[in-house]
Amino acid sequence: MPPSFPKPTRTVDESYLAYVRLLPCLVCGKKPSDPDHLIALGTYQHKRNDLSAVPLCRTHHGERQSRGMKWLNEKYSLDLWQVAWRMATGWLAEKLIDENSQHGKGDTPKR
Repeated sequence: MPPSFPKPTRTVDESYLAYVRLLPCLVCGKKPSDPDHLIALGTYQHKRNDLSAVPLCRTHHGERQSRGMKWLNEKYSLDLWQVAWRMATGWLAEKLIDENSQHGKGDTPKR
């Protein structure tokens, strides 16, 4: 029997997409950028994972769509998955720090 894999998780977070839109294109530095979802099955809300979004201008977003991620990574010496991972984990860490400080959980006891 072949192994079973979990179904892709749909993660929608408009505040993360707003953060990505503030960043310049990873390739050319142009603003505004569009969040390019590395995990998206279909269009719009259908099975997307916002934490896989990276900032690309419309030109480079179109290049990735038409030529593929491997081509874009090689042409521009990028690793979009690594960038997406670093962006998402950094943003989530900041979000947790902010939430903890608002609730007084971030205070460290004085010795």
